[in-house]
Amino acid sequence: MTSFKLSLRLKVVFVVLVVLIAVAASIWPAMLICRNHYQHGVKQALSDLNGRVSWGGRNFSFNFSRQTTFDDSALRRVLQVTDGKIYSLNISDTSVTDDGVHCLAGLHELNSLDLSCTKITDQGVACLQDLPQLECLNLAHTKVRGTTLNELEKFSKLELLNLAYSNVDDSGMTQIAKLRQLRILDLSGLSVSMAGLKQLASVWRLQHICLYDTSITEDQSRELEQLFQATIEVGVLRGKGGGITQKDGEKNHVK
Repeated sequence: MTSFKLSLRLKVVFVVLVVLIAVAASIWPAMLICRNHYQHGVKQALSDLNGRVSWGGRNFSFNFSRQTTFDDSALRRVLQVTDGKIYSLNISDTSVTDDGVHCLAGLHELNSLDLSCTKITDQGVACLQDLPQLECLNLAHTKVRGTTLNELEKFSKLELLNLAYSNVDDSGMTQIAKLRQLRILDLSGLSVSMAGLKQLASVWRLQHICLYDTSITEDQSRELEQLFQATIEVGVLRGKGGGITQKDGEKNHVK
């Protein structure tokens, strides 16, 4: 009797599985068609913005770099059309301001954000809220002074921060020292000293620091390498350096 009940249950489970597989097989093509229509619709709706768009299976990656006509209203339009499903957003060297950055709050899937060469200030940095997946942030060649860098502490996954040729100085090192997950940091072109940089010793994950166009010498860089157990890059780029913009340490030109 027990054997019969077990056999019956197995047959029921088998039938249920067959039905589920059949249903999935019937709706999967329709799901693919809907997804393709959605991707195409987004690209068409934003085609006049002249950006590069790619789809990663769940969300979009956008590159509007150097599109000077791309402004706050264009950014709001992108967010509205995509319903915030954005993984990577490059709006470097565009006309986006602090007002536009305010709209980025709540992008729960955003992993990489490039705001370099824009008019962003500390006020814009303070507007970056509720971005739990953010790992890479580029603020190079901006007017950021560092007074609100403590706002970045809530980004527990932030691994790369580029502040090259901004207005951050030694006073900002105290704030950066709170970003314990940082692995890559670009401080090229900043007015930083050894005393300021040594405050970063508490960021024990640091692996790579760029200090081009600073007052730090080769001998001092070797001292810092011993302190941080990290790679320190110094030298002269004369403001042309793009610094590090990717987590693998690859250097790209910001300008």
